[in-house]
Amino acid sequence: MLRTFLLDRNNHVVAIGNPAYNVGIAELYRAIISGRKTFNEGGTQMITVDDSKKEIGEVRLGEVLTVNYALENESMDTVFVRDVISSCHCTEAIISDSVIPPNDTLPIQIKFHEDSITGIFRRNVYIYYHGFENPTVLEVSGSVIN
Repeated sequence: MLRTFLLDRNNHVVAIGNPAYNVGIAELYRAIISGRKTFNEGGTQMITVDDSKKEIGEVRLGEVLTVNYALENESMDTVFVRDVISSCHCTEAIISDSVIPPNDTLPIQIKFHEDSITGIFRRNVYIYYHGFENPTVLEVSGSVIN
């Protein structure tokens, strides 16, 4: 069978395998593309999040909603959070620690507070790690109503 390479935005190989012939490879590709799995540059450390995209439905203008995520370190090494960046001032990510021990989880709380614009929204939080080229991307979406 032909080999397929999943590349990142810098054309570095992230995964190898043919998703058309292997269901496990297809799921791995989907997990990487969706942001549920993030690997370090050597491919030895992996961070997983069960559901990287959460729909919170309708939110009233000025209301604060909290969405919880958990990042899981599925490697044998400690992973260090380098930076957490929100796509908008209305979205705040709160982490209790910047260290994720081996085979442990780090809870992340995202607070969404829109005070001026109504309509459909999609906000992202990017979590960067030491030794990882790509971040974990967490998405919160919904609709702000009056």
